[in-house]
Amino acid sequence: MRRPNKKIVLLGYSIGTAAVADLAASKPDGLVGVVMVAPFTSGFRLFGAKPTNTHTSKLDRFTTCDKMGSINVPVLVCHGSGDEAIPVEHGLEIARRAPRGVPPLIVHGADHMSIFNGKYLQTFRRIRQ
Repeated sequence: MRRPNKKIVLLGYSIGTAAVADLAASKPDGLVGVVMVAPFTSGFRLFGAKPTNTHTSKLDRFTTCDKMGSINVPVLVCHGSGDEAIPVEHGLEIARRAPRGVPPLIVHGADHMSIFNGKYLQTFRRIRQ
């Protein structure tokens, strides 16, 4: 993907973070940052396995955690502390695995939907930074 003289920041939310990780790992021209809101480590880890497991099943189609090491731009993770769909531990693990990760934003009281719907303005403020 060539976009000369353009600065690109990819933003993914929930399952969209898997697509963002995949694209960012391919190192597109102009990529200067990645924002992941409520990311998950992998499909299988989301449904039973611990987010910090080191082994990824070959059957797992969504392996965000394994792609993080190939993303060489700053990565911001935003996650709600009350997220029951994707527990906050997934976001923390994604942030830990990002070589150029910035301190994650954990929004206290936010759940999976409210973190990105305008109720918690600190999410949008941090993304704009």
